[in-house]
Amino acid sequence: MSYLYPAMSLTEFQISGKKINVIGEKHLNNDFKYDVKKDNTMITSHYALNFIQQEKLNYRALYLETIPTKFHSISDKQLYYENFKQNFHNFNLSSVNIKDIIINLNPYYAPRLFGADYRQLSKDNLSSILYGFDFDRMSLPEFKNANQFLIHVINIFKCFEQEFEKAKIIKNMPINVINNIKEYYENNIPGFLHFLKVEQYSLPTEKQLTIYKRNIKMLKRAMSDLMDFLLLRDILLRSQTEILVLLGEEHTKNFKITMKEYIKTYKGKHYGKHLSNFYVSLNKKI
Repeated sequence: MSYLYPAMSLTEFQISGKKINVIGEKHLNNDFKYDVKKDNTMITSHYALNFIQQEKLNYRALYLETIPTKFHSISDKQLYYENFKQNFHNFNLSSVNIKDIIINLNPYYAPRLFGADYRQLSKDNLSSILYGFDFDRMSLPEFKNANQFLIHVINIFKCFEQEFEKAKIIKNMPINVINNIKEYYENNIPGFLHFLKVEQYSLPTEKQLTIYKRNIKMLKRAMSDLMDFLLLRDILLRSQTEILVLLGEEHTKNFKITMKEYIKTYKGKHYGKHLSNFYVSLNKKI
């Protein structure tokens, strides 16, 4: 039996005549050692790097959970990734898969390699704080300190509003995705921003703190939904009909919810749950 490793889910979506295969990985450090065992017996592993290389990248677009970067020419893009290969320790990566893919990338394929994580455009560790900090355990005094950070996150979210307005008319953009983002911009985000500005000079009551934490969860969903929208925008506008995407499993879980009606095949322990030991069965080729 063969497995894709290290990975936690493998999902195929079909939309607008395009096939999108999304690998959900467990982010593993650059020094992670490949060693797969199941029931004390070594299994046949298709490492994510080899799997992607074998999927004929010259006919696909490949999206990685890295910062989207615009280039003036193909040669500029090739030079960028060559620099990455030489200096990858200077890049803030927490994925051995992404590191290995870029380091082993043939420069010929660079034009078909794209960044998928627009949250990184803020360049201030926004994503790791928003999704990594345990706001549910935040005390009343910590509330005041977090206000300015959350206002900053909202301002980043608002910076993409013009891009949303331009892209929502793209043919075959899922209506549920458009409506979700529209609701954030018109109601949810303005309401939370008003709450933050009113309460930033005083400590909240327990009831207000409950409202505050509920809105933080909403803001996390809003950022994730916006990133999914921007990724879909890029995919729908590209000429390639076969797309391969490598994201962290936490990111893919939200994408699977957003795009549930477009799922054709799913490989994982069960929907929305993590696999143990970071491997996914490849009994059927996608």
